[in-house]
Amino acid sequence: MVTHANSTNKHTHRKTAKVRDTTYARVTRWTEYRTPSGRWSRVRHDETAEDFKPHNLRNFFDAQFPGERRGYAYTSYGYLPVSVTVPSPDESERSVYHLAYYTGPAVYQR
Repeated sequence: MVTHANSTNKHTHRKTAKVRDTTYARVTRWTEYRTPSGRWSRVRHDETAEDFKPHNLRNFFDAQFPGERRGYAYTSYGYLPVSVTVPSPDESERSVYHLAYYTGPAVYQR
């Protein structure tokens, strides 16, 4: 089950995710655009992937972007964000981040 935390809600108290020193993540990022009907496209534009070390994860989780939404789920590493969505100011496009956790420093295997 994935839950969402919206950083624009003043009543939402958000804690920094607890990341162990051995928790790494494969972060896949892509851009989605609005369709003429106003829905988000399912086409992944400019998809990239990189491995985040524990300190990179902490910095990423500490940053709060305007309009950001985070999807949390219970993983074998704890209750951590598994997706982050950040819309552009005019809401015509959004950046989507998907996080797949693993124990490092081994290289992520799909």
